[in-house]
Amino acid sequence: MLEQLTIKKLGLIDAAHLNFSHGLIVISGETGAGKTLLLDGLVALTGYKPTSADMVDDDTFVEGIIDVGSNDESIAALGIELDEGRLYIARQFPKDGKSKASLQAKSAPSALLRELAELWIAIHGQHDTYRLLNPKTHLSILDEYGGEPISAVRRDVSAAFRLQQELTQKLKKLRSTREDALKIAQTLREDVETCANLAIQPEEDKTIAATIQLISDSEAVIEYLRTAIESLETDEGSVAAAIAKSITSLERISGSDSEISSLLTDLNETHVLITGVQSKLIRLLEKISNSDSDIDSLMQRQSQIKRLLQKYGPTTDDLFQWLESATEQLKLVDIGDEAIAKLENDVASASEQLQMVCEALHNQRVRAGEELQVAVSSELEDLALVSARFEIDIKQSNISDNGFDTVEFMFSANPGMKLAALQDSASGGELSRLMLALEVSLLRDSNVPVMIFDEIDTGVAGATALSIAKKLVLVSRSSQVFVVSHLPQIAAFADQHFVVRKTIGIDSTSTEVLELSENERVTELARMLAGLEGSESAREHAEELLEKARAAKASLKN
Repeated sequence: MLEQLTIKKLGLIDAAHLNFSHGLIVISGETGAGKTLLLDGLVALTGYKPTSADMVDDDTFVEGIIDVGSNDESIAALGIELDEGRLYIARQFPKDGKSKASLQAKSAPSALLRELAELWIAIHGQHDTYRLLNPKTHLSILDEYGGEPISAVRRDVSAAFRLQQELTQKLKKLRSTREDALKIAQTLREDVETCANLAIQPEEDKTIAATIQLISDSEAVIEYLRTAIESLETDEGSVAAAIAKSITSLERISGSDSEISSLLTDLNETHVLITGVQSKLIRLLEKISNSDSDIDSLMQRQSQIKRLLQKYGPTTDDLFQWLESATEQLKLVDIGDEAIAKLENDVASASEQLQMVCEALHNQRVRAGEELQVAVSSELEDLALVSARFEIDIKQSNISDNGFDTVEFMFSANPGMKLAALQDSASGGELSRLMLALEVSLLRDSNVPVMIFDEIDTGVAGATALSIAKKLVLVSRSSQVFVVSHLPQIAAFADQHFVVRKTIGIDSTSTEVLELSENERVTELARMLAGLEGSESAREHAEELLEKARAAKASLKN
């Protein structure tokens, strides 16, 4: 339970030091008196920013002391050391700069306070009631009721959905890449085949260019070649033959003198050189003389090589490097078929797994829905809605990371009325009671020691208000319950009653929070009943209301 709450310099509250008891605690006050500021103080302890955070100064301070009850082990699991089973939480909100938080007198991040809050407090605000009108919130409410069994399967669904989406996107990208690769591969394959067929040699482009140039100048070249060959020939024989004759003569006397032997060696080398040059000149002359028929094929080859070099050159070395890379790319294109087939199988397996866990989540939700229907229907009976029907409609839709379920709460307040969506079937008062029934059902097994209901009685009065009051009393027997209310029927059932009052002076306005004595409660209830604190009849009515509330509380069974 929340044992103490201290608020300083928050909005119009200059200072408030409040001690709370067990049971049902009612907070009342005229509209605009500042009841929201008191709730903001409680919200600050949960690590969230209060709505009045802009109404602070450097001295703004909120502190709370909480007895965590049976949640001590869960809190200890967060690494928090309790002080005799209690939490000590404080917040400061400087005008300039970030808010500061302390836990057990040590600095603490707000995120830790938010995580911790789930173990000691549940806050139901006015917006939560109207949240029911949005079917998109119904799934989260059902999942909250289902607790850890649903949360565990939801985590499985989220992981399976994420994997399936990742694989699907990967397959889509691979298919797209492969389509582009196939378009490019056709050109690559043609050029690779051309290279293979041409069997291009290093710097062949230069060799062919030189050969073509030589052939183009063939007439002059042939004439010069013939002259060169003829110069090596005479009427008496060739130069090579003359050298051979000289060699024969010198061989006969080479043994008589070393100088002759040396000259003989030189002549032999010269003979070999001259013979070789003469043979090459003759072959070149024959080649050029017969090359007219090869010029077309050479020029065609030159054109093919030039085209490849323009795309992948500029040198034959560059072309050879491209050829090696392109060959590897084509291998990858061929392997791509296998990769796509494998990925398709992976996507199919992931989709099958996703469908399986979605069905498991659906089954969990159906079971939780059936239990929640029974629980809420039972609560509605206690809230004077005996003939009301509440059902949870679960349908299957598209798969997401939250499964394939859509959930909508259906309601009928009276016999003979068809079940319909809440916005079409529930009045304001019925909606408030339905919200209370849901809250009680959701928190039934939560062990949360503190519950706060902000104007849960909106749109109700009379007997309906009494039924809500009795339900709040029953809930307060296992948890400390704070209720912000404008109804005297509810305030009369309080175990502790606080009033928020605003005082307007000449130069200033302030708000104070006061715990009421029994006599002061009569005065406040009279004001709530008639709007007049001094009305004697209203006071009599208030006293009667308090007496009946005491009797009703005594007769209530858990």
